[in-house]
Amino acid sequence: MPMRVGRLPAERADEGGARRYERLLRSRTGRGAVALCSGALPALAFPAPSLWWFAYVALVPWLLLIRSAGTARRAAADGWLGGMGFMLAVHHWLMPSLHVFIVVLAALLGLLWAPWGVLVARLLGGSPSVRRSVAAVAVVPSGWLMIELVRSWEGLGGPWVCWGPASGRWHRRCASPRWGVCGWSVWGRGREHHAGAAVGSTGGP
Repeated sequence: MPMRVGRLPAERADEGGARRYERLLRSRTGRGAVALCSGALPALAFPAPSLWWFAYVALVPWLLLIRSAGTARRAAADGWLGGMGFMLAVHHWLMPSLHVFIVVLAALLGLLWAPWGVLVARLLGGSPSVRRSVAAVAVVPSGWLMIELVRSWEGLGGPWVCWGPASGRWHRRCASPRWGVCGWSVWGRGREHHAGAAVGSTGGP
């Protein structure tokens, strides 16, 4: 009679954690909270704490969340909530003066990332082909740049927390005079989207 080999405790713990994570993403509240936190992560690259090296991978959790959306509506919601989290994180210093209105401001500005979420899901969702992955390296960062261009309008606060200055001190000194901050933003986002596509193709959510 064949022996039945039980699973190791670590394997059972991993499976239980994966199931809890899947249930969290299926819940609107849970997924919304994950989107807010994922969108807030890039703020760590800005002063303070000025973790400029984190800028190269900060968007990967947000990208992986969006690519698992399944529908354009869910991807737009992930983009909006992530953008809202990003705006709240980088404008936290305004909370003492704006109070609850900072949430309203972040929610309105976060809408700029809703189309970007749909774009990410369209190019990186499911199992992206090589053609889609290559296109994402150029198109998705360009979409982020368009958001920065709109957000840099004086009526929306001016060029505050653009990604180029946060992408690296040494690289910024070398590249900004030649490419400009916008060009460096596209290059930095391209590296992250390539990383997101690579992680997703090897078994991301």
